[in-house]
Amino acid sequence: MKTVNLQFLITQPATSVYEVIADFPAYETFADAVRKVELYNVKPGSCESFWEVKFRDGLLRWHERDAFYPEERRIHFSQTKGDLAIFDGGWHAEPRQDGTTTLTFHAVLDLGLPQLASLLEPIAVQALRENIASIVNGLFEGHVQPHPISVSSEVVAGAGADRALSSL
Repeated sequence: MKTVNLQFLITQPATSVYEVIADFPAYETFADAVRKVELYNVKPGSCESFWEVKFRDGLLRWHERDAFYPEERRIHFSQTKGDLAIFDGGWHAEPRQDGTTTLTFHAVLDLGLPQLASLLEPIAVQALRENIASIVNGLFEGHVQPHPISVSSEVVAGAGADRALSSL
């Protein structure tokens, strides 16, 4: 199991950044990596969504449960079924004193192929980083620092994954 953390500097207020990130259907229009997003079971503060994104030379598809916390400018997602064994994480738009925003993406992923994890997970992590950068650059064109301000990934197991997610 791997965790991926990316932080971007966005030259817009945090509330605006959160509103853009929370508009999942807009991802199809502004992010080349995203082929399809469909929302269903939409309720105040939550929904379920279906995603189809480019992954190297193919596509990844999954369903997730999404929870929105606008007062904290946070979104949490948890895959309910799909191509990965585990894909959980979230977004956080944190205001900075200068009026800009630190946008953080955090995810825990597991391909579900333990015998191939050492070969495939680094590729999956790199593809996820590239896709998230593509999404952020597409959604905030002209308002995002050219490169993430922080990038990290690590191996986690069992309870470590829960701790990693709770820190978001």
